Amino acid sequence: MTWEQNAIIFLVMFYWFGTFGSLIVQRKVHVTSEEVLRKRLWAYGRLKSTQGQQFPFRNGKFVSNVEFEVLLGILKKVEQKNSVLIAIWGLIYAALGAVFAGAVFSDRPLPLALWIVVALAVAGMPFVVASIVGIRQVDNFDSPFADPEKNKWSEEKQIEAMQAELISDVLRKEEMFFLSRTGCLLFLVLPLLMFILTLHT
Repeated sequence: MTWEQNAIIFLVMFYWFGTFGSLIVQRKVHVTSEEVLRKRLWAYGRLKSTQGQQFPFRNGKFVSNVEFEVLLGILKKVEQKNSVLIAIWGLIYAALGAVFAGAVFSDRPLPLALWIVVALAVAGMPFVVASIVGIRQVDNFDSPFADPEKNKWSEEKQIEAMQAELISDVLRKEEMFFLSRTGCLLFLVLPLLMFILTLHT
């Protein structure tokens, strides 16, 4: 392998390290914790209240009616944002495909250009998968009621399990959105750095 190819691999690995590392850092400072989400639900619920209710924050077993509406709204919003990211990644891969086709059918061989396009396609793949994971929803396949053992639980425990699943779903989707969004933003720098490498060949 040439030094340019090794440098491209290094850039991809550094790109992955920086993006996934940013999510790990956010987890370390508890930004993605359930407690933070419950406080957000409470604050949005206070803002949403049309009657000016000044209910205090409580981290009880169940969220309030207003907080539950906010929770569903956050779910819908983050699913839509992940869908938008999938569309953006689709445009990026369409552009990569066009460049790849141009390099393949070029009158003169462009092995480094092909290598760069393939490296970029591989680099972005984990974040496409993250956005796809971020658009899944809690349905009959994931519902606690689909488990025969959980169906034997009391009604209160089943409702608690359903709420826990929705909260986990929000946290998971927001993490996937953060990961894909960060990857998309940093991805814009990769082609520039790889292009600079070609100037030395």
